[in-house]
Amino acid sequence: MTPDEIEIVMSVVALITNAHWIPQLTRLVKRKESDDFSLWTTLILLANNVVWFAYAGYIDSPSLTIQQGLTLVMLLVFGSLIIRYRTTPLLWSEKAKHRWERLLVFGVLLPVFWVVAFLKNPREMMKR
Repeated sequence: MTPDEIEIVMSVVALITNAHWIPQLTRLVKRKESDDFSLWTTLILLANNVVWFAYAGYIDSPSLTIQQGLTLVMLLVFGSLIIRYRTTPLLWSEKAKHRWERLLVFGVLLPVFWVVAFLKNPREMMKR
């Protein structure tokens, strides 16, 4: 087979392979609930596919560009349906959210406040 014939065959394979999204999307729309799907996994896959899509363009591979382009579209649709039909917290639980908020306040904002206050008036801060 010539390289052009291989690209045509692989483009067809890319189209067929991306049909695996249909059952998942159908289930999401039918049940209108996405709690058992991980948004984190979808975001990681999305980042991965963005890199592969860029690489496919870089090496000028039509079949890989088609496959990754279709996968990107399906991941965006899938991710938007996960967000739309989610009944539980999207990325973390309320407990984890509060932990991160405390970390942000006590671990980042408070030290920044003290550094800014020290830089404005270092002698006054040294007296305390």
